[in-house]
Amino acid sequence: TFWAKVDAALDSNISFVLGTGADLSGTATETYLINPTGTGWEKHTVTLSGGNDDSAAYYGIVLSTDAAGTFYLDSVEIAAKFNSNADPMKTFASELVLTLSNVSNGGDGIDFSGTTDADDDGIISDESTKSHKIMVQFSDNFQQIVDLAWSASALGKDDGDIILDEGEKFEVTIDLTNVNNNAGWDFKKISTGHNFNIEIKPPTGAVLNMERTMSSIIHDVNDLN
Repeated sequence: TFWAKVDAALDSNISFVLGTGADLSGTATETYLINPTGTGWEKHTVTLSGGNDDSAAYYGIVLSTDAAGTFYLDSVEIAAKFNSNADPMKTFASELVLTLSNVSNGGDGIDFSGTTDADDDGIISDESTKSHKIMVQFSDNFQQIVDLAWSASALGKDDGDIILDEGEKFEVTIDLTNVNNNAGWDFKKISTGHNFNIEIKPPTGAVLNMERTMSSIIHDVNDLN
């Protein structure tokens, strides 16, 4: 996994190469096409899939044409042994999982009726039929998105309804698809070291506000506490 930036349009002209010699293009064991979509920083992840990766002693960037431009490479990370096809690293965070409970004050329960994200776009404000009363809002230095898609399920003690009562716990999963898709540039998506804020807004009562920072490496599961 690495971050790359170009100052000119070099689509389909750049490859990340593993090679057995310094002449990468002539001794390549694996080649991965890099297709920049613009001139900002973008994160790329290549999957080592060949059986001869152990013989690769060099890695680097190869231009397949004489295209002119300046290429920047940063934060190269190797996350698995070369003889393993498993890739534990992820490019961006895809969802956020929270455990919520109701304040023990004898008050009313919180209605977690949900709205199905029929088009799987990560938001539920665009659905024709809305049944949810809880709203989830995302914000960072680049964007603010109201009404993210989410789902909830009971943990432990549960009376079988969708009301979070005193003494109960719900696991809430927040879909971050729309956040990443709406960001544009890769550096604006929820990647390593990214600071963001989540607000859980019930129909009545206090708003739950959480500020978190993504870890330096994104695995299948990251604990942000």
